[in-house]
Amino acid sequence: MIVILEGPDGAGKTILAHQLAKKFNLEYRHEGPPPKELTDTLYYYGAILDQARGHRVVFDRLAFGERVYGPILRGHDTLGDTGWRMFKRLMYAVGAFPVLCYPSFKVCYEAWSSGRDELITVDRIDNFAKVYQRYELAEDDHYLYDWTVD
Repeated sequence: MIVILEGPDGAGKTILAHQLAKKFNLEYRHEGPPPKELTDTLYYYGAILDQARGHRVVFDRLAFGERVYGPILRGHDTLGDTGWRMFKRLMYAVGAFPVLCYPSFKVCYEAWSSGRDELITVDRIDNFAKVYQRYELAEDDHYLYDWTVD
C-alpha cells in the first residue's frame, strides 16, 4: 500500500500521515523539495516511488509539491506538464493512492500562520495564497480529503 498525501501548508497532511501510519502499520516518509543540484526531477521522484513499490508507505508530500511550490519559490516547475503526466502513470502503475488534503483557505491559513516551520514563510502571505490556489490543479488527479467536513 502506497499513500501519497499532497496539499498546501497547514492542510493537515502530517497529522493524517501519522494517523494512517499508525492505524495501517505504514512507514512514514516526508519528502520536501527536490535537491538543488538535481538535473532530472522525474527520475528523482520516480526512483523514490519505485523504491516504495511492494512496501507499506505513506508519503507526506511527494512530486506534486514541485508543481505548486517550484514556480513560486524558484520561478519554475522542474517537473513540467510532461513530467507530471509520466509521474501520474508511475503512481498508478505501482498502485499508489494519491490524496489531496484540501480544507478551506481559512483553515490552512490559520494553521500556516501559527508559527510552525513551513515551506512558505509567514512574511509572504501573497505567496501562500498563490500556493493554495495552485493546488486546485491537483483536484482531478487526487482523491480529495477535507478533515473539517464530516
